[in-house]
Amino acid sequence: MNITFIIDTFIKALYGVPVTLGIMVVAILLSFLPALFLALGQIYKVRGVKTFSIVYLAFIRATPPILLILFFYSLFPSLLNQFFKGIGSHIDVFKVNPLYYAFIIYSLMTTGSLSEIIRSHRFNNKTSLSENRFSTGT
Repeated sequence: MNITFIIDTFIKALYGVPVTLGIMVVAILLSFLPALFLALGQIYKVRGVKTFSIVYLAFIRATPPILLILFFYSLFPSLLNQFFKGIGSHIDVFKVNPLYYAFIIYSLMTTGSLSEIIRSHRFNNKTSLSENRFSTGT
């Protein structure tokens, strides 16, 4: 086993930590308002929002993250390029920084998780806590 190779690789991998944390922070910031919208739509049973929320959450839960990454890094730019060529635009979507696609992917995934967290907070109030204590016999 080559220990120096392992140590060098680990040190090089640490250079990616700031980028990863940056993607995480941006994804959470971009996801908060849509997640709040979806959670409140489910809590207050807003007809269109609740249906969209259920479908969106089912889709995001059922789709593996690697498939979303593949779609947004490969297929989505190609589709955008075809669209812009079709309308006669000269925008080159392949020159867009891939970090923006990462923001989109992780924001979509974070929105689903964050909306469930916000929605579950609604049921974690004094009434449900007393019901929980009652059900456990404390």
